Amino acid sequence: MPADRHGFDAVRLLVASSGNQVMEEIAHVFADGFGAHGVAAEVVVDGVPIADHPPALLQVVVAPHEYFPLFLERRRPPDEVRALTRAVHLLNVEQPGSQWFEIAYQHAKEARGVLDINALGAEELERRGIDAFHAALGYSPRLEAEGPPSGARPIDVLFLGSHTPRREAFFSRHSDLFAAHECRLLFARLEKPRRAGTPGFVSGRSLRRLLASSRVLVNVHAGDAPYFEWPRALPAIANGCLVVTETSRDVQPLLSGEHLVMTDLDELPAACVSMVADEGARARMAARARRCVRERLSAAAVAEQVLMRLGAAQPAMDRVARAASVFVTRRAYGAYLAKEGFKPRGPRPVPRPDPEPSAPAPDAERGEILSRLDDLASRIEGVSAGLGRLDTVLARLDQLQVERINSIEGRHLRRELGRAMESLGHPTRTEVANAAADAHRQPAVSVVITLFNYAAYIGECLRRAAASEASGLPGGFELVVVDDGSTDGSVTAVEGLMASSAVPIRLVKKALNTGLADARNVGLREARAPCVFMLDADNWIYPRCLRVLHDALRGSGHAAAYGILKRFDERGEAAGLGSFYPWDEEELLREPYVDAMALFDREAVLAVDGYSTELVWLGWEDYDLWLKLAQAGRTATLVPQILCGYRTHPASMIRDTNRNTVHLAQYFRKKFGALVGRHPQIERLFGFPR
Repeated sequence: MPADRHGFDAVRLLVASSGNQVMEEIAHVFADGFGAHGVAAEVVVDGVPIADHPPALLQVVVAPHEYFPLFLERRRPPDEVRALTRAVHLLNVEQPGSQWFEIAYQHAKEARGVLDINALGAEELERRGIDAFHAALGYSPRLEAEGPPSGARPIDVLFLGSHTPRREAFFSRHSDLFAAHECRLLFARLEKPRRAGTPGFVSGRSLRRLLASSRVLVNVHAGDAPYFEWPRALPAIANGCLVVTETSRDVQPLLSGEHLVMTDLDELPAACVSMVADEGARARMAARARRCVRERLSAAAVAEQVLMRLGAAQPAMDRVARAASVFVTRRAYGAYLAKEGFKPRGPRPVPRPDPEPSAPAPDAERGEILSRLDDLASRIEGVSAGLGRLDTVLARLDQLQVERINSIEGRHLRRELGRAMESLGHPTRTEVANAAADAHRQPAVSVVITLFNYAAYIGECLRRAAASEASGLPGGFELVVVDDGSTDGSVTAVEGLMASSAVPIRLVKKALNTGLADARNVGLREARAPCVFMLDADNWIYPRCLRVLHDALRGSGHAAAYGILKRFDERGEAAGLGSFYPWDEEELLREPYVDAMALFDREAVLAVDGYSTELVWLGWEDYDLWLKLAQAGRTATLVPQILCGYRTHPASMIRDTNRNTVHLAQYFRKKFGALVGRHPQIERLFGFPR
């Protein structure tokens, strides 16, 4: 398209280097589109807008919610920022309802206009009186993976997106189905931008290869808005990955049933399975979608619309009409804000002092004083009663603290007693094994199951673990149950299952209850495999868990591999997810987010002396181990698949843990001083303010 039709000969696309990597990629796609029309398009990273630029130069700030707070506002005073904003158009990529959309809107009020990659965002901005229009993210060859397609797509279902409660609840509800297939659920943290080196984040060439290896990309809305995630959907389509999406707006030119599958939220799992099961139908629909975006949604076509809309080719009367429309809409939006109780734009009124009250009559003054004295007396009486109740509560808390200390001290004393008895030749534990355990002496994986008074749950735990897939595990796996002195029917339940199981099961019966950490250390020492999976008796694992984690850990150099776990309550109802973020030493130091259920390199754990038994805070043994491994320079890897089930109930140790965390941060700070010293910039340590 000749420049004389639109008046532009150059475009500067401005992005922040400290923002999300995907914003640079979006900028390059738009640059490709402008370049197709002979316009010199440049992606400028950490560049400042040119205030007095020639009319033939178009300046576009990509992702204003990042560019301004992360770059320009840190380098220029507010007045200059506003002046520079008036020299640019904005390219918004965030959806209405998010805090980032609101940041973009604040800057849009100063900018020349806004391009929005989603029609929903453009409509909302126009409703607020902003000169905005829809400029879709278009297809560019750079979105496709390099080289000829391999044809192999080993991943059945892929999810890419930020973590939100709605998404977590969805995958938790349907965990059984997703756990039965080759799925990858890559949740991103919202707290900080995702760059090429961010743990667990894939972009550029790696993202294109991932999409080219996946059959289905599932799109789940972050919130209630029916927002179609074009920045994720378009690269998927370009790489032959079929999009299965929750019902969305503005998917044009794509058609449901022709180019993608669109259905209600809780129908998505069945739709994914249907497409995975029929590769022919999936591949044909994916091919039609790719052809559609190449022909009808090219970056060049989008760029032409932008140039014509913003350039001199737009008729003068159209420009005047749009300016008038924006003016009227802004006034209407201001009236709406005032009606709803929001402050309109403009300077705040200067507060005026309240007029001084006139002096009350003597009788009225006396009555007011008496009334206040009566009110004060009733308040004193209430405070006195409250102090009495407080004394009662504090006395009970003191009693509970003594009981707790006695309980903890009891565990320490029992450990010392056990060591003394063993030194005198009196064993404190016995071991029994079934026939299968004697026949398989060199397993690849030992599943250590710690047990204390969980007769109601140990049966399900053992049955599910015994149903694990053994293919790919040279030597198979064994189950090592460590009973920590149960007083219910837990041991009897285990012995009954051992007799009938073809899976190697060994039962270590401890005479003394010495606590979870000590029981796990016993399991570590008794394990015969080089890899040990830690499992509590009230939890369970999916059949693919051991094989998948073993594949990830073997030869990786990591100390452990862990998967996503499904949380469920006493009724079996879904209660969320856990351990869904990738390994990140800084995030681990900030707060615990990886559960105990993981496959460990046994020697790596023994090298840091296993689980700490000196802790007086119950339930923090797992976090302590992860911190010890991190301080020793070891790492773990996330397998982003749902592999485990975690029961939440009042008897869980973590409930007791969360009620008793006094002095924990100080203890960890002293113990892990070297680790803390490696990350001086973080604002939280061990889940507490620094």
